[in-house]
Amino acid sequence: MGNGASTTATTQSKVPNPRYQDLERLKARIERAAPALRSALDRPAQDMGSRKVWIGTTAEAFEREVSGRKQRLASAAQALLDGVEAELRATPRECTPEQASGYRHERRMAR
Repeated sequence: MGNGASTTATTQSKVPNPRYQDLERLKARIERAAPALRSALDRPAQDMGSRKVWIGTTAEAFEREVSGRKQRLASAAQALLDGVEAELRATPRECTPEQASGYRHERRMAR
């Protein structure tokens, strides 16, 4: 008769995990924004590299700064996507109704 309780606990109904769903939506938003982030400084870097906009030692320093920022922005976009993907892999697709309710409650309280 003790088995009945453990069977009920292991066959408890599962629902879609709202945290997983939020992470999926966030990933999609990042994927849509990533190309713009990666290319945001392309034109300024290209213009500075052409030496037609500005020349001199200050211009060269500024060109290096723009190029560095361009690379950091692309790296940051990729790191953000990688982080969300890691969280998705660590988050179950389904959870108990109680866990889902608790997550939604926490999310509302954080706003």
